[in-house]
Amino acid sequence: MTVNRRRFLLTGTALAASAVVRNPFRALASPRAPQTLEEKVGQLFVVSLQGTTPHSAFLSSLQRHRFGGVILYANNYASPAQLRTLLGTVQRASPFPLLICTDQEGGAVIRFRNGVHTFPSEADYGRIGSTARVYADAATTAHDLRALGLTLNLAPVVDVLSNAKSPIGTRSYGPNPQLDAALSVAAIQGYQQHRLAATAKHFIGLGHTSIDSHQTLPTVKRSLAQLAAVDLVPFRAAIAAGVSTILVAHVALPAIDPIYRPASLSPVIIKHIIRNYLGFRGVVMTDSLAMGAINGIGTPEAAVQALAAGADILLIASNQDIPGGVIDDAVNQVVAAVRAGRISESRVDRSVARILALKRAYPPAVLG
Repeated sequence: MTVNRRRFLLTGTALAASAVVRNPFRALASPRAPQTLEEKVGQLFVVSLQGTTPHSAFLSSLQRHRFGGVILYANNYASPAQLRTLLGTVQRASPFPLLICTDQEGGAVIRFRNGVHTFPSEADYGRIGSTARVYADAATTAHDLRALGLTLNLAPVVDVLSNAKSPIGTRSYGPNPQLDAALSVAAIQGYQQHRLAATAKHFIGLGHTSIDSHQTLPTVKRSLAQLAAVDLVPFRAAIAAGVSTILVAHVALPAIDPIYRPASLSPVIIKHIIRNYLGFRGVVMTDSLAMGAINGIGTPEAAVQALAAGADILLIASNQDIPGGVIDDAVNQVVAAVRAGRISESRVDRSVARILALKRAYPPAVLG
């Protein structure tokens, strides 16, 4: 969908002006570059927290590890005022401005309801087939989430639903890759043209499998040529539209990477397909490294492997409690891997540079 430049600029100016009046946030200063190895590694991690008020143990961990961001679930939200207070607390406690993420997809995956607009599932939009409707609703979501202090939405889902039994289900726009691409672009533009970063997920192939990666590792036996004809179509469109982030799934793709490992931990998928073949230069994020598909590897080792494979953001998140020791071990093992030469510090620097660029493009906010 083409957006009139003058109208967009005027709309952006109006939104910025209204935010000054209605939103008690002030923009944080542009993030400074982390200096020590520990600071750099901390910026790679986005983690979840429990409850509607941050616990002292979480704030201590945030200050100690200097996380790059947090992700919010429904159990973190009661009202707009409560969330602004929570985010003001964590932003002030953090040594660096935080990315503030959530999955506000619509339909079955809605984290915030009270006091914000909610919208249908992607499957419903697929049946309607209107890019204008998708764009308008994504713009409204962006305005709502920005007013709460969010900076990154882990949406849209761009999986092509090739298997009706896929757990992706109504989270997908449907089985038509061209329609999925058009609607995904409309959503990305709706978010990002209204100051909320967007994420194209899940790379790649979950629309083919009936296995849920929250429980175990699915396998998709499609070749690169087969994926290029269907599944890569929306991702190519998302990249061309300037999507800020791609989230990589925990799915084995043995026809592409013969080592049986999740795409999220695969240099073949991240370096060769996402970076080289598709030419993506933005931020690559893993799906949560606390999911069942990772159980055989373990979260700390998975964090090391994902970074070595080329991922930028290492997501450790759940709507249930994750023992603090798991996150501590993950951070410490990544630091140890760099110190041991398993991963170069320049590799860390490239990811940190991309994360800082994302933060600068979509600056977080804190209660003033």
